[in-house]
Amino acid sequence: AAGEQAEYLVDGGFLIRELTGDYLRAYGEGWNANADARHVHLHHTRVDKPESPGDRVVILSHVLSDPINVSYQHLRDQVVTHVNGEAIRNIGDVFRLVKRDGGLRRVRLLPMSIDLVLDQEGIAAANKRIMRTYQIPRLRYWRSAPSVSK
Repeated sequence: AAGEQAEYLVDGGFLIRELTGDYLRAYGEGWNANADARHVHLHHTRVDKPESPGDRVVILSHVLSDPINVSYQHLRDQVVTHVNGEAIRNIGDVFRLVKRDGGLRRVRLLPMSIDLVLDQEGIAAANKRIMRTYQIPRLRYWRSAPSVSK
């Protein structure tokens, strides 16, 4: 619903969430013209009218700078297609895969055909630094455990 806290995941500085109307409206009154044209198009074609029930657009909205993600900090508002080697349909899939695998290991973005990889040995320390540096109270916010695709 509009105005609700968005569900998100922060791991290794990767901030992952679903593309929503609220996200786009943050661009201001003329968000249709001011927001990234790709996102406006996705919102009107895939978010408002998903192909299958439960389909959403998941994005890597930001990369919070930290030594663990050097060379990824420039990435913003990229569509996520795979997490930990599996295709995703919504943020629920992301949470399911991260829980299953003990964390975020790999992310594939549209239109890349390679995965961005996070160093698993350093991720726990990096997450502590990121929480402290960016004053993030929670690395994950998930309202409920909706049914998710396999």
